Amino acid sequence: MAQAPTRVQMVSDDQFQTGGDELEQMPGFAEQTAYYLSKQPPRIALIGKGVRFPAGHWFRVADELLPAWVVQDLVPSLFPALAGKTVPIVSLLTEFDVQEFEVACETARDGGLPD
Repeated sequence: MAQAPTRVQMVSDDQFQTGGDELEQMPGFAEQTAYYLSKQPPRIALIGKGVRFPAGHWFRVADELLPAWVVQDLVPSLFPALAGKTVPIVSLLTEFDVQEFEVACETARDGGLPD
């Protein structure tokens, strides 16, 4: 049985915090396949190794071995502000998936689709 993650890693467009006060450059691509969370709007994404992160800040929350429903249940315990909310999960395994996801997010933000 897979274990819950021992740390949360913040991933953004260009930097991340290492646990101290310093910020370091974060690659724009996933170094390994894992589940990541964006809090605005709340989304969980299974992002494939080598795939570009969508725009925004992403937190690594679990590795890819966990079933999606376990990750969906785990996220509110890591981020209490999301308690009681169902956070949608998407799979972003190719650049095309990321582009489609970003278009859908823009459309939702512009009022075209509900969040």
